[in-house]
Amino acid sequence: MTIVACLLCLAGCTQLATSARSAAQTVQKQVIPDSLAASAKKLVDDPFSPHKPHPAVVRIMAVEANGVSFGSGTLIHRQNKMGLVVTNWHVVRDSPSEIIVTFPNGFRSSAKITKGDAEWDLAALLVWTPDIQPVQITNTPPRPGDALTIAGYGSGVYRAVSGTCAQYVAPSLDKPHEMVELNAVARQGDSGGPILNESGELAGVLFGASWRTTSGSYSGRVKTFLDPVIEKMQSPATNTAQRKPDSIPTAPPVAPAPRVRSESIESEASSAVASSAPPPRLPDSSEPSESSTDTANSIPSA
Repeated sequence: MTIVACLLCLAGCTQLATSARSAAQTVQKQVIPDSLAASAKKLVDDPFSPHKPHPAVVRIMAVEANGVSFGSGTLIHRQNKMGLVVTNWHVVRDSPSEIIVTFPNGFRSSAKITKGDAEWDLAALLVWTPDIQPVQITNTPPRPGDALTIAGYGSGVYRAVSGTCAQYVAPSLDKPHEMVELNAVARQGDSGGPILNESGELAGVLFGASWRTTSGSYSGRVKTFLDPVIEKMQSPATNTAQRKPDSIPTAPPVAPAPRVRSESIESEASSAVASSAPPPRLPDSSEPSESSTDTANSIPSA
């Protein structure tokens, strides 16, 4: 009888232990996967994810006489199949003809410089675009202390880094303080990339970096530079929505480009492609000038 009681006791203890383990496993199955799923969802939905490319931030390759220049840019306007990308003038200024823009989804297009400003290092590129949402230019200039994020393809790899607005500086003694400076470090190849505010709007276009800071033309200067180009794109002569369906341009195919050998070319140049069709064109568009006489609205000094 005593042996039977002991066996029953052991069986009961074993059943309790098994039930406890099952309960623990049930809790783990309910908590851990949900937690991981929430973290994964946050990573996917976060527009400032450090490694997930923003869909409207592009990489730019400009073929030069003795090499290739790489930079970044932002799609800020889209009309039917045409789009406008803003970047730095120094990224594309030495390219006589061949400029390639690559979107994060793999879509690639040739590009045409439709306007340039050497003083504020801004360039507007007309490109073919995939069906993505462009970045809006903010109407509220960032103020010192505001959170800002820079993004770009330095070394061919996308990265976003956040910091705070520090102050406004000028490109030279005779120019207004219309360059926003933030506490974030940019890389070579990030030139022309966006400076984004907390709402994901374009607060500036980065073009320079110093000790642990990055600076770029602020949103007001960028908006004044781009508004005439956008107005021309929206004019009846340019509006493809008014054309017959069979006359609407389609995205041009791409074909491999010949390899350019130069010590200044990054390793990624070997896999770059060039468009086999010409880039989109605005009517009566002229080559970019070395400087622009446009002026931006005044901004609060730091």
